[in-house]
Amino acid sequence: MAGPLRMSLEEYRRSEGLGPVHPSKIPNPRLITTQPPKHLYRLMAIPRLSVLLKAENRLSYDVANMMRAATLDGTYRGVWTHPANEGKRSRLIGALLKAIGLIPGSPDFWFVWPGGGGLIELKVPPIRPSSLSPSQRDFKDWCAMLGVNHAVCTTPDEVWQQLVSWGAVVEQPKRRSA
Repeated sequence: MAGPLRMSLEEYRRSEGLGPVHPSKIPNPRLITTQPPKHLYRLMAIPRLSVLLKAENRLSYDVANMMRAATLDGTYRGVWTHPANEGKRSRLIGALLKAIGLIPGSPDFWFVWPGGGGLIELKVPPIRPSSLSPSQRDFKDWCAMLGVNHAVCTTPDEVWQQLVSWGAVVEQPKRRSA
């Protein structure tokens, strides 16, 4: 069993070779202080885990940590969440959740930034045509029909590149070379 999967923001930024964001790279610097507001620290808190995560949960954990760091350092200037829409539930709870708005096939991560938004479904490689469930394919088609940004990614770097291509980030973080 692996040890706790807890990492401070500073440890994460150091492990990824990320430096501070230069103020000149932040649009409308009057909206950003040099220190993130306290509510962002509370929202971006990393829970202590002492369980071994399955591959897709580990991928989500890594993306969430990347986004926490990007949110706190101002590289990502928007809101994001990972709705708890997966997992085994009783028929009664499943029916209740659908009745109050859960849409089957909803993507793993939702991003909203000033002037835009996007949805990302995470999949562990290799991706095959059968990787998406029928409801995930339906949701992706719904997004395409309305021109809503939707992507399927397999790594945190792919998620980041997708956010860059959508224009959702201020600057691309510098990654440590292997």
